[in-house]
Amino acid sequence: MATIHQPGWLVSLEVSSAQLQGDRALQQDCLLVRQDPQALIVLLADGVGGHAMGEHAAQLACFSAMRSLQWSLRRPMQDLTYAVRASVKAAHTAVSRLQPAALPGSPPASTLIAGLFTPRLAQFHVAYVGDSLLYRLHDGELELLFAPQTQNGMLVSAVGMLRQRAGGWLPGVQVKGPLDLLPGDSYLFASDGIGDLSHSLIKAYLGGPNVRVPCETLARRAMFKHTVYDVLGEPDKKPQQDNTSLAIVSIGAPPAGAQS
Repeated sequence: MATIHQPGWLVSLEVSSAQLQGDRALQQDCLLVRQDPQALIVLLADGVGGHAMGEHAAQLACFSAMRSLQWSLRRPMQDLTYAVRASVKAAHTAVSRLQPAALPGSPPASTLIAGLFTPRLAQFHVAYVGDSLLYRLHDGELELLFAPQTQNGMLVSAVGMLRQRAGGWLPGVQVKGPLDLLPGDSYLFASDGIGDLSHSLIKAYLGGPNVRVPCETLARRAMFKHTVYDVLGEPDKKPQQDNTSLAIVSIGAPPAGAQS
């Protein structure tokens, strides 16, 4: 857990993250949290099941998006909405080059949430593709910022699966921002490993004063439902627990006298 603030920032950020492998043989999630002099970058990717090299696709998506965002932040007067969208394009281009002809299964693909917090502007920009989860707790209400891109239970959009149109536009990439960063708000980035948890439970944990506690506890609560089957002596009925990755960013007021 870390509290982040710099002179000139309009808000402070408190950040925590957690990962569990679950019942999977491999960790196919990638979670990157990086502090830049101007911003906080949070990237979450989840390799698509049934596609080859899911763990490689997720890592490549995250690191490609990170390079793109860091490059964008070095440019003066950069359009941050464009920057998060461009980071998904960079991830898609990189993952699309993973073509393991000798391996069975569909081509590599990954979900991606590319979040960019700019505390000096008190703004948040984010680009989204896939079925990972991004929640915002605002004024005591929990909101899912993007609907998972699924149809009949099947993922229909992900980096590596997008179809580029003329001019480089990638349909399927959703973007929000700028969203105002307000003290008391929290953002939860999560892979679909917590998909069974209720909104009321997530809301209860996010509303606490310490982001480290809900981050670690939510990850473990995602495992609890599956542990019950072992306790009942019915392990054959236990669903397979997916990889679970979480990052929570809570917005606070700047320290007293720090807005100089």
